[in-house]
Amino acid sequence: MNVLWRKLWHDLWERKSRTLLVIMSVAAGVFCVGAIFGMNDQLYTQMDISHASTYPSHINMFTFQHLDQDMADQLSKIDGVLSVDITNQIGLRYKLTSEDKWQPGMVATRPDYNEQTYDQISLIEGEWPTKNTLGIERTASEYYGINIGDEVQIELADGTARWLPINGMIRHPFVEPPSFGGDALFFMNPQGLERLGIPEGAYFNLKVRVSPFSRMNSEEMAFE
Repeated sequence: MNVLWRKLWHDLWERKSRTLLVIMSVAAGVFCVGAIFGMNDQLYTQMDISHASTYPSHINMFTFQHLDQDMADQLSKIDGVLSVDITNQIGLRYKLTSEDKWQPGMVATRPDYNEQTYDQISLIEGEWPTKNTLGIERTASEYYGINIGDEVQIELADGTARWLPINGMIRHPFVEPPSFGGDALFFMNPQGLERLGIPEGAYFNLKVRVSPFSRMNSEEMAFE
């Protein structure tokens, strides 16, 4: 045993540079592992904070018959329902140039972009969409290179087409990015959506929060 310890000491002492290199390598490895776990914890914390800041709905469902604000107000009075928000998200077809083929996309709208309740979206740059302008979701903007000031041709309900300029870049917290297979998401206001055959004031997406919250309670309220 004494021979082994003497050999170990000899190797460590006589080969100081190699010993120092090993010590530094181990220290760097320990530091990196600790940094990764620390950054993961911080990242998850920030993601939770960011998610909570959008006031995510407990129930998000699409209806076959349209809802209006009066119906949403009545639903809000149901025992156990905190509040109800109504929005739209429907399919559309669009082109970036006249020579392109029609591409599938989505368009979303809110009754009032400045008065959102659940699953809140945020304006990153520019302005909220108007009757004659469109907003673009930021991931679609990055993926397709569609920027503020560009024009997009959309197919209207009567079969005609119209070019509309992009006037705002918007962040949607619950959208599948195009890089993962999602369609480009645009935004209109209620007057603009009338061109796609949806009357102003008619909504097909219902967002609800319940109290007390639980998955079972949310499912029961949704079926009711």
